[in-house]
Amino acid sequence: MMKSMLIFPPGWDPRGPYLSLPVLKAYLQQNNQEVLIRDENVEFYDFSSQNSFSSG
Repeated sequence: MMKSMLIFPPGWDPRGPYLSLPVLKAYLQQNNQEVLIRDENVEFYDFSSQNSFSSG
């Protein structure tokens, strides 16, 4: 079984979902592939909204 990781990079508006990666993941899983999704966009916005980052 092939293993893959799909990475969504930062820079997208976090208020709207990005559906391409979940759709691609479902397709790959139906074809016997193990897939993980890492959403760097969400992690970036979490990091940048922390007080330690924004207060300098």
